[in-house]
Amino acid sequence: MIDFACGKGDLLLHLAKRLPSLEVGVGIDIAPSAIEACEKRTRQLEGTHKIGTKLNWIAAGLEGLSGLLSSSKVPSFDLLLCRDAYYLLSADEQCTFWKTAFSLLGDGGAVFIADLSVRRGMEGTAEALLVRRQHGGQPIIWNHESGKHRSFSHISLARKVGFELNGDVKIDEFAVGDSYREAASQFRGDEKTVEVYSKLATFAAYDEVAQCSSVPYIQSIFVKTAPNAVLEDREHIGIELEREINGALRPGSVLLPWKSWSLIIGRSGAGKTTLLNLLAGTAKCRGVCRVNLSDKKIYLLPQDVELLSQLTVGQNIELFSNAMSDLARVCTILGLDAKLLRRKADSRLSGGERQRVAIAQALVAGPDILLLDEPSRGIDRVRREQLLYYLGEYRKSGNNPSTVIWVDHDFWSMRESFDTIYEIMGGRVVCLDAKAT
Repeated sequence: MIDFACGKGDLLLHLAKRLPSLEVGVGIDIAPSAIEACEKRTRQLEGTHKIGTKLNWIAAGLEGLSGLLSSSKVPSFDLLLCRDAYYLLSADEQCTFWKTAFSLLGDGGAVFIADLSVRRGMEGTAEALLVRRQHGGQPIIWNHESGKHRSFSHISLARKVGFELNGDVKIDEFAVGDSYREAASQFRGDEKTVEVYSKLATFAAYDEVAQCSSVPYIQSIFVKTAPNAVLEDREHIGIELEREINGALRPGSVLLPWKSWSLIIGRSGAGKTTLLNLLAGTAKCRGVCRVNLSDKKIYLLPQDVELLSQLTVGQNIELFSNAMSDLARVCTILGLDAKLLRRKADSRLSGGERQRVAIAQALVAGPDILLLDEPSRGIDRVRREQLLYYLGEYRKSGNNPSTVIWVDHDFWSMRESFDTIYEIMGGRVVCLDAKAT
């Protein structure tokens, strides 16, 4: 983890005590006195706590961040924080910041930016009141794209390098104005300073008519995308979108590797189910072209599993296969024993049992592509791991489906089971990790 403009190192020192998994922490600040304080507090911490984090402190600006690349033993970092310091960088320095971040972070690594932003057209006022006074460079510029949706200048810079915005930008309309008002109240007696902070507070104040501040405080997280190398020399499947779909998926290509297991994550409403329906061809939308899917047998397992309660578990599975040998092999691999197969497929089946029965139906159908819409929903972590284990065992048998696409909310406990990890961010399907195959 890197904390750029770390101040007195409060966050890194706190995490070093609380997170045993944090192996390396680097704090960078342009103020030598701040770094000296960090080093002193580190020595005190090491004297009273057993910490496994290797803490390094660097008295420098952006060159300190770039200097990490020159180290022969530089690790692949997971997180870079930049709080209240981005606007101190010039336009060229901001480009360097993103390029350096891309080189320092591993695939799926994240950059957290928290800073003030200035409405387009107000740059001159910001320069006079704020930037020049605090030796700043180029604040984040925002503008209304349509309606109340805002675009921010740092997003395009990040995307050019290879980062994608994760989720939405968090906007606080009042934080900047409130902080300047508080500062003005603390300098009573110093009329010149009070005047400066009062002007800044007015500049950043919430506008009741426009229902926004010209200088909101924003927080945003960017994730480094992995190059989808698996598609360079392998057949792919997917969809081409000519227009936005259901307000979730943006125009562009969604290409996934053929004969591979892929996990797609995303928050609720990101478009995961919509994507699966488009791949399966069950959703008919204008402006959608399915790629290399017309000759493939596809099975879509929806979130809500429906079984015929008047039939036994075995009979429910037999409905999808004429080959009893396939049925027996699948049931054995999925841990569906003879006693369970003779039971009625009614409400007495547990959530995990119902999911395994539904997946057995899918497997005996022999599809080329199996699409799974949150198949672990409603079952606990242990049963989810069992489900992944059973599927992994089936994969080793070499039978169809050769391609599995599983969508879910979280991937930390599942990432090792898949060849490629994607996330739907801002309407785009972004590759986070791709195993060499």
